[in-house]
Amino acid sequence: MSIISVNNLTYYYDGCDEAVYENVSFTLDTTWKTGLIGRNGRGKTTLLKLLTGELENGGAVNTKAEFLYFPFDVEDKNMSGSELIGMICPDVQEWEVIRELSYMGTDCDILYRPFSMLSGGEQTRLLAEHDRYFCENTGTKRLYITKG
Repeated sequence: MSIISVNNLTYYYDGCDEAVYENVSFTLDTTWKTGLIGRNGRGKTTLLKLLTGELENGGAVNTKAEFLYFPFDVEDKNMSGSELIGMICPDVQEWEVIRELSYMGTDCDILYRPFSMLSGGEQTRLLAEHDRYFCENTGTKRLYITKG
């Protein structure tokens, strides 16, 4: 078990007068499965970059935890969507993937085409299917990022 401790985190984008985060403090236990959920442009990726040290901040982030970020880069873009999902989530049944894709209004044929042949939107939906499954089936805590 490891703890992620954030104390008085403050961050401004270059050239902005308004803080993205101002004097934010929280503690997370790494035994929790935690997801960040929020609308576009609310600082989810920025927070992850601050936690991992990719961005410098005012305040303190203390942890020995390893961070994983989804969606991730797909190294072998010649894999079919089905092979990719099978590699990422080996315990998921194909019918579950098809069901999740149908919830997003996505034709399941994307599972049988090479990832490289999918449009950017199809690639995103395929990886989002994984993210949705991941969050719904493993997440125990969720952080909602809002402004104001």
